[in-house]
Amino acid sequence: MDNNTAFFDNKFDSEKITPQRLCDFAVDTKTKLTNNGNAAFAPIITAIGTAATNLQNEINGIDTNLNLQKGATLNSDTVFENFKKSMSIEEPFVARALGGNTTAAYLEFYPHKISEYSHCSKEDMITLTTRVFTAATAHSVQLGAALTTTLTGYKASWASIQGTQQAKVNTVDAARNTRSTKRIA
Repeated sequence: MDNNTAFFDNKFDSEKITPQRLCDFAVDTKTKLTNNGNAAFAPIITAIGTAATNLQNEINGIDTNLNLQKGATLNSDTVFENFKKSMSIEEPFVARALGGNTTAAYLEFYPHKISEYSHCSKEDMITLTTRVFTAATAHSVQLGAALTTTLTGYKASWASIQGTQQAKVNTVDAARNTRSTKRIA
């Protein structure tokens, strides 16, 4: 056979072979070699056992971090939906407190009417929560303490939630990159 790559290429370098399948294969191979009873395989059994344990630990770590990321995303979704609902529910109270929906103070909150909040995306949240925070702080006397606290609280909540979620995403990405690098090596 003229093509040496058929003998020497990496048979495990396929997208269909997931890290969990590779780990299962290693454990199965180790078990078969152990059951063979031949002491000549002892170094191979030890090497496979160590590699399989390390890979399973990495897989478990990534799974745990991924679940934490999903939890952070759920929290992010909750704050996002609550903000959208709150801006709709509180709009009449904001309008009444600021003298109507045609005043300059009202337009600081709703320059594009309620639809801007009801149709916003997560990418808009930093801008919108900052706008609401600034406007609510500036008009806190007219709005009253309770409404001001509700409206200003979204900026800090969103920043905190987004920071947590991004940290989890970065942790998962870093763990996957480390695992992929080790697998290639």
